[in-house]
Amino acid sequence: MDKSEAQEALTVADELSSRMRRKGRWHVTSVFLLGVAMLVLTLTYGLLIDSPAQSTTSVLLLIPLFVLVVYTANQSVVARYHRTLYSIITPLGAVFYTVTVVFGKVFFQDALWWWVPGAFLCAAPFFLVALLNLRAGKDAKSGP
Repeated sequence: MDKSEAQEALTVADELSSRMRRKGRWHVTSVFLLGVAMLVLTLTYGLLIDSPAQSTTSVLLLIPLFVLVVYTANQSVVARYHRTLYSIITPLGAVFYTVTVVFGKVFFQDALWWWVPGAFLCAAPFFLVALLNLRAGKDAKSGP
């Protein structure tokens, strides 16, 4: 391999690296926005929606969680140990959602003190995944 071939290979590697960093920032933003959506939807469900529309809305609340599952499962390259963390975070989010919605609708119908922390717990997995992806991106920048 001569000097020009090596330089060309380095240029291609730099282009790929910058493209992956841009994609990483987009993913962090989208997962964070899914968390915000989950937060708002949970609060809306718990505090504003009356009984007739509750069953439909509770199914709609599962959409951000489903998107998170698909997103984390389709990542071909992830930072070390993130697949394990994702497989823990996602079911934990489902448990938070289930406890918040079921107990909230049965015992704490209009209790603001229940729904606000519950909504933040439901959104926490999204924020955690976004934080993990953000840190992985920063570690990749500062790496060798």
